[in-house]
Amino acid sequence: MSDNTYKQYVDKLLQRIGLYQSFKRWRRILRDPLYRLNLAEVAADYASTRAAIGGFMAQGAERADPQKGLLIVSFSNNPANLKVHALLGKILQLEGYTPIILTSKRFRNVGRYCKLFGITKVLYWEDLIRRFSPPLQQVNQIVDDLLAGTINPMVLKDWHLDGVFVGRHALSTATRFRLTAYFDLNDPETRQMLYEHLIKAVQSKFVAENIFQHYPIQKQFVVNAGYTPQGALLEVGLQRGIDTIRFGGTMRRGSVTFKRYYPNQASRLHPISLSPETWQKVRDIALTPEQETALQADFDGRYDPHSNYHLHRYQEGKHDFDSESLRKLLHLDPHKKTAVIFSHISWDSSFFEGVDLYDSYEHWLVETTRLACQNPHLNWIVKLHPANLVKLDMDAGGVRETEMRALEQFTPLPLHVQIMRADTPVNTHSLFPVMDYGLTVRGTIGMELPCLGIQSLTAGTGRYNGYGFTLDSATRGEYEERVRTLQNQPPVTDHQRELARRHAYWTFIRRQTLFNDLIDIAVRSNAEVKNDLQYQITILAKSIEMIETHPSVRALAHWVIDEDTPDLIV
Repeated sequence: MSDNTYKQYVDKLLQRIGLYQSFKRWRRILRDPLYRLNLAEVAADYASTRAAIGGFMAQGAERADPQKGLLIVSFSNNPANLKVHALLGKILQLEGYTPIILTSKRFRNVGRYCKLFGITKVLYWEDLIRRFSPPLQQVNQIVDDLLAGTINPMVLKDWHLDGVFVGRHALSTATRFRLTAYFDLNDPETRQMLYEHLIKAVQSKFVAENIFQHYPIQKQFVVNAGYTPQGALLEVGLQRGIDTIRFGGTMRRGSVTFKRYYPNQASRLHPISLSPETWQKVRDIALTPEQETALQADFDGRYDPHSNYHLHRYQEGKHDFDSESLRKLLHLDPHKKTAVIFSHISWDSSFFEGVDLYDSYEHWLVETTRLACQNPHLNWIVKLHPANLVKLDMDAGGVRETEMRALEQFTPLPLHVQIMRADTPVNTHSLFPVMDYGLTVRGTIGMELPCLGIQSLTAGTGRYNGYGFTLDSATRGEYEERVRTLQNQPPVTDHQRELARRHAYWTFIRRQTLFNDLIDIAVRSNAEVKNDLQYQITILAKSIEMIETHPSVRALAHWVIDEDTPDLIV
């Protein structure tokens, strides 16, 4: 028996007797010093959190009504995330709801952190799979029927089972798992990997239906709602009439956004967006001088490399360049207009929101770069997302940007096209004075640029398309024709700029629910990011009364319980 065969035999035996996960964990503890450091730091964080809130935070649990369930989907082992999830549960527990945490047994921190907040009802996904999933033979048959026909990413994105888009969930999860949006479905290994994710997505649909049937859940909070099993929980919950809210952190330190979704309505609106209903209410309201000042402070904070305002610190270590120096550095022809292609992280949060003109973010990037190479009438910059520095270091141990593999086919690039890598020394803010056009699928940059008078071209829906300040295309052909002749597109009008600034104010300022007086967030520098404690949250509240009376808590509780509007505006 070969060493590899013996290892596979031992792994299967341990899985059969239920010891495989424990074995993997102890093997990693023994072999990985960074993992041991992570465990030690998490243990220290838990001890300090218990010392700070253990004397009061569990109070109020007796107010919870067992028939008013609040499902919190918490597939995370990160202490900072868990504290936010548990705090949300606590806020609703004090209003009479019973928080039910849904997680995986792989995430060992969930139960003990939630217990500090008086939350003890925890459901484990593995147990629910065993209890509620149909026989594997039935699930396999469903997937086999799908794969029997012609299959490609566009077909998968639209494949649903009783209105639950399991194909999209599987594709998103596989993309995140592989750190690439490129799938060669003729490759047996790739096809098998996708097959396994489809099985899990189909199982999730059936399990989600049983969860809402067997537990008295009235409301649910979901984060990362496009992956498996979160996507099925969101969509099945909507079908069952569950009040469903997506939440998550934002670029602004100390803030959380909340968006409510509805049955029989597109559930693919980006969670950090203004819903059409909200936009219709605020689009004609001119900003006051005070609001303009707040918006400008928000812009300044996000692009200040020394500021802790921006949670992700994307501009850390980068420098401002004057326009002349930047043109020389990037070899920009001063006689031409300049367009910047702002790439997305091709494998992160893919296929969740809106409708794309291309198969994936990577496909869009490749085809747009191809058109740029064919259009010498402009200077073109392909700007890779700075989040690569953090996300790839944490997920893949510091490999180069995955988009570079996709762009290799264009080397050597024509002189009028430059690639700006994620580790560029150039602060993104320095690009704005030299650029005339920006291209994105639906990135945040697309709503920022028109505020500065820069034309923004989109290739997807779900965030701000159709709101009057971006160039939106209904078809791939329309988009590509615009890219081919982009130099002829007129600049943003004063009215478009005003609309964009109103939209940015209500999105960046009023849609952000600040909890700064309840929690403090310490953000490590990107160079220090090696484990789960990139963000360290300290609970500042000293009593239940401080939580109950906090303005953001009151606004959140009122919106969740008494309102039916899509966006929490504060």
